[in-house]
Amino acid sequence: MSCAAPRQAPEWLTQANATPASFVTRTPDGAPPAHFAKRGFYVGALATATTLSDSDFDGQSGLIDPVNSNQFSLAQLDPGFGWGAAVGYRGRENSVQFSYNTTDHDDEFANASLESSISTYSLDFKHHWNVDGALQPFLLIGVSVPRIRITDGVSNGANVGDAVYQGLGANLGAGAALYLTPAIALFGEGFYRWAYIEDVRGLGTRRDIDQRLDGSGLGLRAGISFTF
Repeated sequence: MSCAAPRQAPEWLTQANATPASFVTRTPDGAPPAHFAKRGFYVGALATATTLSDSDFDGQSGLIDPVNSNQFSLAQLDPGFGWGAAVGYRGRENSVQFSYNTTDHDDEFANASLESSISTYSLDFKHHWNVDGALQPFLLIGVSVPRIRITDGVSNGANVGDAVYQGLGANLGAGAALYLTPAIALFGEGFYRWAYIEDVRGLGTRRDIDQRLDGSGLGLRAGISFTF
């Protein structure tokens, strides 16, 4: 009686000894990473637009300082355009961003038109969707400090100077980021800013406003960012 040598098991059967992890980690060449956007700190350059569409700056009203009789104008500001810069940190689905932007505006008061500006510091939180894809929509919520400078907006009869209004605001909006690479993204966002103006300064004085002014309006930001 002859003994036959045991046949060698087919190669595919030996794969049963492989660990489950070896199967999980195999992906086709060129497949996108699980989280497309790179995580880390980033910087950005912005193009911005701002309005005071729902504000008390109507071009017809003003404030009078009861101490020294300075008169502050509430000039009406047309929509303005400008620039900005941002720094932030991007995680898997969420990011936090600090930004500064400034816009130039034509204003109207007492049949006169001059150039004014709005500068805003914002701290925004963003929640992203579709994090495994290149196009990622997001919602944003944040706080801001708007500063409105009205050229020749304060007078005491003998002197004229710029009036600077400042307050606090809250931002709520949405946008989308298109990641050209995991580190480089184009983005655009629109938001509404509820803002209350609490103090004004001009001609060497600064005063709290008894009845806060409404400085609310719309904002748009678009730009490019780079993650380190």
